[in-house]
Parts: sequence; structure tokens; C-alpha cells
Amino acid sequence: MLEAVMSMHAYMLGVFFVFGSLVGSFLNVCIYRVPLAVSIVAPRSRCNRCGVPIAWYDNLPIISFFILAGRCRFCGVYIGVRHFWIELFVGLASAFLFSQYGVSFEFLYFFVFFSVLIVVTFIDIDHQIIPDGISYWGMATGVLLALHFEIAQMRWDVDFAQSILGLLFGGGLLWFVAWAYEKVTLREGLGFGDVKLMGFFGAHVGIEGVCFVLFYGAFLGSIVGVAMMIFGQAHKRTAIPFGPYLCLGLVLYELRIHELFGFWSVV
Repeated sequence: MLEAVMSMHAYMLGVFFVFGSLVGSFLNVCIYRVPLAVSIVAPRSRCNRCGVPIAWYDNLPIISFFILAGRCRFCGVYIGVRHFWIELFVGLASAFLFSQYGVSFEFLYFFVFFSVLIVVTFIDIDHQIIPDGISYWGMATGVLLALHFEIAQMRWDVDFAQSILGLLFGGGLLWFVAWAYEKVTLREGLGFGDVKLMGFFGAHVGIEGVCFVLFYGAFLGSIVGVAMMIFGQAHKRTAIPFGPYLCLGLVLYELRIHELFGFWSVV
């Protein structure tokens, strides 16, 4: 009996891995098209160089990368390995979340949240922008979820008041930092996309979560920035997108790293 249960669990992990890799393939489309204001539904995927539509058998997550060696079947242009890594990473995240929450609302919530963070991260890396639509959607869903669970008298990470305060504190604190930096240095240090993104995060994790995300996001960003300067990949005035480090800070918070290592004692 135990062996059958374990076999079924392994099978379901595989199913959710495949599901996640399919979503990862879709996220690659979103990362490319959203900044261009192009529909993420139509037309179907095609090579950016020769324009030939990609057949379904050349668009299989993970597998097609190895079959085609990461190149277009028709013109041979190298597509890049990032598509593969995103599909693999989202697949693994889906399987991990299923192992933690099973088929539940929590799985759906965290999986959608994680998927949005992937899109935000790579759009910011590629274009140094964070689409307002994503941030506004995140603010609205955070507040509405908190309100829904409070009305239903069900447990949630933050209540309605904490969600509103987190939104205002997250966006307001980063806005003040950006404003003060610009006044002192006479140049822009943070974009308002980061400000809105922190409002989004604050609506979901409250003030404590905002403090964690900002502290560790800045810490990780500083490490990478210093490393880039040491290895000659950047200098003091090189613009480094902050969004990816805020997203990583949020992932660490949702993984409860602060409970394992004592966030407040570190700060």
C-alpha cells in the first residue's frame, strides 16, 4: 500500500513538473512580448529572425531545446539557453509547490505569484522596466485576497489592514529613498517601476515582509554590483536593475528564511 502511494506521489510530481514547464514556455513568450505591447496569445510563436512559425513538435518545453540544440530549425539562429532554464526552473517550482501544498488554493496562489516574479525579473533585466499593469494587478489582488479572507473569517498571511499598510509602506518607503537619492546626487537611482513593485509586494506580505524584501534585496544587489565592478562588468554609474533582487528577496521571505535564521537578529 505504501509503495503504491509513493508511486502515485512520484507520478503526480512528474505531472506537475510537466505542467510547470509548459507554463514556463508561456512565460518566455510573456517576457518577450509584454514590453513590446504585443498580444501574448496570437500570433503563435515564431522565430524572431526568419519569422517562420514554430511547429508544436519544435515547441516542446525542455525537450525541443536538446533536439534542436537551441537553434531555429529553418535559419539556424541560436535561440539562447535562457528559455530552457526558465522552463526547467518553473517545472521544478511547480513540483516543489505540489509537494508542499498538494492540489490546493495555496499551490495556485504561490505558483501564480512565482510565475509573475519570473516575468518581472527578466523583463527588468532585458529592458530595465517593470510593467505597470503587473504591479497594479498585484496590488489589487493582494488587497482583495486579504479582504476576502477577513470577511470569510479564514486564516491568511496578512489581514486587510496589514495589506493596505504594506502597500502604502512598501511603495512609500521606496519612493522616499528614490526621491532622496535623486535630490542628493542629482541623478535618478531608482525607477518608479521599483516603487510600484514594492507596493505590490507590500499588499501581499505586509510591513514586516516589505522590510525583509528591501533589506535582503538591497544586500543581494550590492553583492552582485560589487562583484560586477571587481570583474570589470560594471562601473559606479552602471545602471543595474533592482527588480530581480526584490523578487529574490520576496522568494526568500515566502520560503520563511527569516524564521530559520532570525531576520530581526540579522537586521
